[in-house]
Amino acid sequence: TISRVDWECVDSHGGSRLTVTNNTLLTCRTGVMIGASGGFTPKDIVISGNTIDNQAESNPYGNNGSSILLWGMDANNLSTGRITNNTILRSNQIYLKNTKDIDVSENTLTKMNALGIFFESYNQNFRVTNNVFTDICGLVSPVLQLNVE
Repeated sequence: TISRVDWECVDSHGGSRLTVTNNTLLTCRTGVMIGASGGFTPKDIVISGNTIDNQAESNPYGNNGSSILLWGMDANNLSTGRITNNTILRSNQIYLKNTKDIDVSENTLTKMNALGIFFESYNQNFRVTNNVFTDICGLVSPVLQLNVE
């Protein structure tokens, strides 16, 4: 269990073949952040079986982070991986940017502060299947939003 972190509970910049599984992450601005950095793009990432509860309504670090964030460098350097079987409570979206061959499946998202799953910029060949969304409570909160360039 990791709790009460003012930034990301789990944080990596540019790692490959990383696995983040079976953790409990509580009251963090962002639960898991794996992003591009220094010319390196995350590849073959597995984020699975985690419980993420950012307790957005009472989080002293703010409620503007994401539950899971995965992004590649740009359209030529796309991240790959799987985000599966996570339980996400009182948080913000699963945020994906510059990815390909991403599988987002069998996650449970409950009492989300904003959005459910958010794809931004360049995303290719992704699958979003068998996720359960309950009480997505932002002002204008689609369950799935795609912004593409």
